[in-house]
Amino acid sequence: MAKGIYERKWRVQHLVDNDTGCWNYCGKIQSNGYGNHRGYYKKYKGQIPTGLTLDHLCKNKRCVNPKHLEAVSAAENRQRAAKITRDTVDEIRLQYEQGIKQIVLSQQFGLNQGYISRIINKKRWAYANN
Repeated sequence: MAKGIYERKWRVQHLVDNDTGCWNYCGKIQSNGYGNHRGYYKKYKGQIPTGLTLDHLCKNKRCVNPKHLEAVSAAENRQRAAKITRDTVDEIRLQYEQGIKQIVLSQQFGLNQGYISRIINKKRWAYANN
């Protein structure tokens, strides 16, 4: 290794969910709920093309399985993510009122726990279920 160049050793930091095929990242999770999906993509598939972002085909933000990651435009990623409906929001709020914890709802609906919290507190989808 050349002087001054740091080479990071690769460590596997995931557990495989045999039911879904997801590789659930068990290292530090980012504040937005993602695992090290970009690092795994780069390791197994190469650089993310300029101007593209990664979409989790499984809708599991902790998943780092490169087979579940697709490089798409930001517009395509937003369009795919917009599949949450008013009925979904109503169901999330109903289940929360029935005592289902946010972390469980997050896993059930494949949404970040922070987003679940914002739905419940009507900081997102405020007009639904009024």
